Amino acid sequence: MSSQRPVILFLIGFLLLTALACGPSLGDPAEIVAPAVETAEGAVQGAANAAQTAAAQAGDLSGTAAAVATTEGSELIATAKAVVTPHVDTLKEKVANIEPDADGNYRATLGEDEVNIVLRLRQLLTGDVMGAAIQSQEVSFKDGSITLTGTIIEPLPGELLVRMHPSVEAGRLQLDIQESSVGGQQAPDPALEAAEAAINGTLGEALDNLPAGVRLQEITVANGELTIVGSKSEGE
Repeated sequence: MSSQRPVILFLIGFLLLTALACGPSLGDPAEIVAPAVETAEGAVQGAANAAQTAAAQAGDLSGTAAAVATTEGSELIATAKAVVTPHVDTLKEKVANIEPDADGNYRATLGEDEVNIVLRLRQLLTGDVMGAAIQSQEVSFKDGSITLTGTIIEPLPGELLVRMHPSVEAGRLQLDIQESSVGGQQAPDPALEAAEAAINGTLGEALDNLPAGVRLQEITVANGELTIVGSKSEGE
């Protein structure tokens, strides 16, 4: 496996950099970063699988094989981090740069694709691609609700679904869980907490970056989009 290491590292670096060089501007991270993140995640998974295979075949050398795979996975993630870090704050930047409309309201629409990209980037940047509380996180916006899906391993392995209703309280995003399940059973509390943390860590943090003096007033969700409306606080 060690003889393949330089080739793997070269390919992941090349693919990540090519994805950026050939992609559109920083304002459209969905098209720029998604292939790079998929490549990085796949490479790390491949390293882990290779370690398991080598360990089974090498006997006393299993520790060495696992160490090589761990090193490769770490370097691959480090390469991915360096490339995608500038893109992880795209939602924050979009919200921070909202301009008022003719009525003085600050309005912006966030699509599923751009939110999902930031979810994946944040997971990658934690270095927890393989062991996250919720793997393969994805959100959808429909009928007034935010639905987060993914896979969990503990304490109950299976496909997770958590449907939340967003609202605004004291100018901040609030989430009310309406439905949750793992394999047809009620989702355990740790999974619910992780789901809320995932949404708060992307949408919540982004909405905290409204222009100075602007207070969040309204959130609506429909047809794959989440629309926010803010207004200047009194005295601003």
